[in-house]
Amino acid sequence: MMMKYYGESIYKGIGIGKILFYSNVDYEITKEEDDNVFDVSSEVERFESAKASLLEELDDTYKRAQGQVGTDMAKIFEGHKAILDDPSFTQAIISMIVDDGIKAEYATMEVCNSYCRIFDSMEDENLRAKSMDIRDISMGLIRTLKVSGSHKLTTDEPVILVTSNILPSQVIEIDKSKVLGLVTRAGTARSHASILTKSMRIPSLQGVEISSDWNGRLAILDGFKGLIILDPDQATIDKYTNKLKLKIDKEKEEDLKFLKDFFKRRRDMGGKGMEVFANLNNPSEIDDIIETGVDGIGLFRTEFIYMNRTSIPTEEEQFRIYKMLAESMASKRVVIRTLDIGGDKKPSYLNFDKEDNPALGYRGIRVSLDRIDLFKAQLRAIYRASAYGNLAVLYPMITSLEEVCMIKDIVEEVKEELRYNKVSYRDIDQGIMIETPAAAIISDYLAKEVDFFSIGTNDLTQYTLAIDRENVNLAPLCNSHHEAVLRLIRLVVENSHDEGIRVGICGELAADTELIKDFIEMGLDEISVSVDNLLSVARKISEIESRQ
Repeated sequence: MMMKYYGESIYKGIGIGKILFYSNVDYEITKEEDDNVFDVSSEVERFESAKASLLEELDDTYKRAQGQVGTDMAKIFEGHKAILDDPSFTQAIISMIVDDGIKAEYATMEVCNSYCRIFDSMEDENLRAKSMDIRDISMGLIRTLKVSGSHKLTTDEPVILVTSNILPSQVIEIDKSKVLGLVTRAGTARSHASILTKSMRIPSLQGVEISSDWNGRLAILDGFKGLIILDPDQATIDKYTNKLKLKIDKEKEEDLKFLKDFFKRRRDMGGKGMEVFANLNNPSEIDDIIETGVDGIGLFRTEFIYMNRTSIPTEEEQFRIYKMLAESMASKRVVIRTLDIGGDKKPSYLNFDKEDNPALGYRGIRVSLDRIDLFKAQLRAIYRASAYGNLAVLYPMITSLEEVCMIKDIVEEVKEELRYNKVSYRDIDQGIMIETPAAAIISDYLAKEVDFFSIGTNDLTQYTLAIDRENVNLAPLCNSHHEAVLRLIRLVVENSHDEGIRVGICGELAADTELIKDFIEMGLDEISVSVDNLLSVARKISEIESRQ
């Protein structure tokens, strides 16, 4: 039987899906669990250690929030750090440990409850909302002290999340692709959790009389009416499905308008500032890219032409694809990366030998310089297509000056063949990928030989840190924010600009909104990201530029 429940709308959206009831209760902590005898100084030291760990975690949460909701909203977590650093708060916990001889977990819970009672009783809604921040910090301390459990809300399939209350640090962890809506019993419109939920555009209600027996049942969340419908009938499902489609279409239209305005504004500025381009994996994506108004394609990965087939693509096949891209983008730049196979991309018809460590093996430019026939065919196709638009060519996996000299010699041979056969072409820019520490370190020499650099951060990270990025066991260690990686990027930027050539980033790090400000300050000329990441990057750059 269909049932309706009402609450206060936090974000006016629509969500349709099964309910996941999340029991967000405090850790079960009782005074009796404490040992009769324990060392007070050791317990204080344990608390101080947990505090230090949580402060580091809050730094990471702040950076993640910057990328999700912008710097202003991220300041919520600077406020959390201020609470944790407040001597009166932490000293109250330490005093209970020392004076009452109780464990840090119980002392933290008691101080938290004491503070929350005070704030909950205040008339000012902003002050009442602060109690949830205190609870968030306290639960973080307890979680760190117990070294167990998790405050993250995780789900494998899209759901409407229903819970008694939600903490700000939990909101910022939400995967929007998996949470269709949020319903809570407690909360206030001015709480930081609510503000973050609204900033993340998650349809949400609060003040709803929820029940654990809702778990797994189909529901519709209507944030416009402050309503959740449990066990809706088919007619209601159909009605809201149509409404949801219209809303999604409207949001897409608004997002597309933002992107078009963003790129037009930057063109009107004369191209000042770091430029944003799109990566292209498959020519079928070209219409989506053109629609955004983006200024060009910073990376077309040509591997797809060679994969999922039984024979080598002909020069004509490649020419038709490159020509189509050149014509489609008109005067806008299209950077075509030459074949980057090997490693985890091995077409069966090329009969690659088995390698113990393919990431360090026969791949990228090494294949092209070994299979000159393949390389020349691709170069001829690219240069022939250059007569129809604004193309540039990019060579992957460079490690030495000798490789660049060999490439340039082969290019001259190809151009001579075209001239001899009276085939039109343009002298296009030639660039190299900087994705090995070797290339980064000698980038001052390499910059004298090419027209531009494109930094491939995925491989640069794995080679710098000596970590196989395909190894799931090492994933937590594959840190693209590692100072060694960032120093290499800075070095490459400095060396490229000393020689007067452009430099950009086309790896996954280019879409990392936490680092956009750093990239601008480094002086990167451009970044190139997937079409799916254009919006978040454009919003972040707009936010930064509005503050300058």
